[in-house]
Amino acid sequence: MVYDLSVPMARDPLIAITTSTVIAIITVVLRHLDRRMRRRKFGLEDGFMLGAIVLLVASVGLFYTCVIVSGVGRHTAQLVNPNLAGAKQLEKFLLVYNTLCSSNLAFLKISIVCFYIRIFGDSKKFRIQAYVLIAILVFWLFGGLLQSVILCKPFAYNWDFTIPGGHCGNRELAYISMAGANVATDFLTTALPVCQVIHLKLPIKKKIAVVSMFSLGIFITIISILRIQSIRTINLEDFTYDTAISILWLSLESCLGMIAANLPMTRTFFVTVAPSIFGSSIPRTQSGTFYYPPSIGTRSWRGRNSDNVADIEAGEGFSSLQKARTDRGGSIHGLNSMASNRSDEDSVVGASASLTSEVREHSSYSGGTEHQWDR
Repeated sequence: MVYDLSVPMARDPLIAITTSTVIAIITVVLRHLDRRMRRRKFGLEDGFMLGAIVLLVASVGLFYTCVIVSGVGRHTAQLVNPNLAGAKQLEKFLLVYNTLCSSNLAFLKISIVCFYIRIFGDSKKFRIQAYVLIAILVFWLFGGLLQSVILCKPFAYNWDFTIPGGHCGNRELAYISMAGANVATDFLTTALPVCQVIHLKLPIKKKIAVVSMFSLGIFITIISILRIQSIRTINLEDFTYDTAISILWLSLESCLGMIAANLPMTRTFFVTVAPSIFGSSIPRTQSGTFYYPPSIGTRSWRGRNSDNVADIEAGEGFSSLQKARTDRGGSIHGLNSMASNRSDEDSVVGASASLTSEVREHSSYSGGTEHQWDR
C-alpha cells in the first residue's frame, strides 16, 4: 500500500525535514568551496562532515519510505488493512533509521571537535579534553549499535514479536538512556570551546560574541530534550502517528546541527561572491580578482599562547596569523603587506588582523616559539 501526503502529520514533518536537509547540504557544499578558495587541504573534520551528510540523506530517504509505505504520521485507524506484516516492516525501517541517525550525530560531533582541535590545539590540556570527548562519542555510537543487537533475543524479535520464546529488554528505557547520553554529549561539545574562550583576555562584548557563536549548539540540545519527551509519550496503540514526532525531532537535530557547524566556515565564499553585501578586505590582484595568500592557504601554524579567536569565521583558527607574525619579524601587522588594496576591516583577513591585534593588546601574549600543527 502506498499512502499519499494528504494527512498533515505525514506531510508537515516531511516538508520540515526536507527543507532542513537541503539547507544542510548547501552549507556543506559552501564549506568545501570556501576551503578551496582559501587553498586549505581536506581535513579530518571535513571527512567526518561528509560522512555525516551521507548518513543524513540516507536517513531522510528512509523516513520518506516510512511515511509513504508504512503510513507513519497516520493514526492506526486510518491505515488500510493494518496487519502484522506491515508492523514488521515498519519496525525494520525504524531500526535502520535509528542506526543511521545515531551514526550521523556521532560523525557530526566528531567533526565539530576536530574543528575545535584545529583552533585551540596548541593547548595540551585542550587536546586531551577533545580526544576524551571523541572517545566518549565513539563509545556512545557503538553502545547504541550494541544495544540494537542485544536488546532483543533473538535479533529478529526486534520486528517479529511472534517468534516463540523471544523477548526484549525495556525498550523505552533503553531509547531514553541513549537519548539522554546524546544530550550529555551535546552539552560537552558546546562547553568544550566555551571554557577555552572564557579565559581569553578579550573585551567583554567581544567575548560574549564569540561565546555566543560557539553556544549555538545549545539550541540543538533543546531539540534533543524535546525528542526524549516525545519518546516518553508514544502510545503503542497508535504507534504510527506518535512516532512521527520523535522522528521529526531526531532529523531536525541532525540538520540544524550541521547548519550551525558549517555556516561560520562559509564567510570567505560570501565575501567573494557578494563583497558589496558582506564587505571585503581580502586582497585583490590588479585584474580585480581576489587573492588568497599562500600563508593563509597552504599550512597551519600555531604559537604557544595563541589566545585569540581571529579566524573562527574562516574556520582556520589562528594559524595563518601566527605564521605571518613569525615571517614579519613579530608584527601582526605584517599581514597588511600581503597586498596593497583593502576596502574595509571586516572580511576574513581584515577581521583576523584587527581582532588578533586587539586580542594581543588585552592578553598576556609574550611571544614564544611557533611550531607546526599540520601540513
